[in-house]
Amino acid sequence: MKNDGAGGILGNILRGINEMVDLVQKMDSEGKTEINRTGTFGNLTDRKGLGGCYGFTLKTGLPGKKLPSARGTVQTGAQQDIAFKNSEPVIDVFDEGNFVRVVVEIPAVSDEDIVLHNKENILYLTVWAKDDPFNKSIALPHRVKPDTMRKSIRNGILEVLFDVQD
Repeated sequence: MKNDGAGGILGNILRGINEMVDLVQKMDSEGKTEINRTGTFGNLTDRKGLGGCYGFTLKTGLPGKKLPSARGTVQTGAQQDIAFKNSEPVIDVFDEGNFVRVVVEIPAVSDEDIVLHNKENILYLTVWAKDDPFNKSIALPHRVKPDTMRKSIRNGILEVLFDVQD
């Protein structure tokens, strides 16, 4: 394994865990129960460079626990279940050399409920699930050929493939 700086790999992992704990403590002190972060790192335009995209949602609290709402009332069972259903799907983007693969977990959605289009190196995803549309912009590691988009959905997993632009 490569040693990348002070503390090496283990030191970097421990620092990351410490930063996550600090973020949870900050959320708690501010009374927040959810936080979202997205971004990129490295060089996404150079095919030989190292780079990537990340995104995560951090939620605190347990299902079934009564949580205060923004209006000062207490959410109960059914209201809270709806809040937990509105989480973002898991999205993975893979650079496969000559093509880019995007995998999205979207259970209980049919092919007709999915709208995809792309511009340059961004994939725009809209999912129409029970009259509640979900929109997401997904950064791709390269510019892709729009006319080569192939999509399939099976067992709640959407897979989208694009050929990489030369």
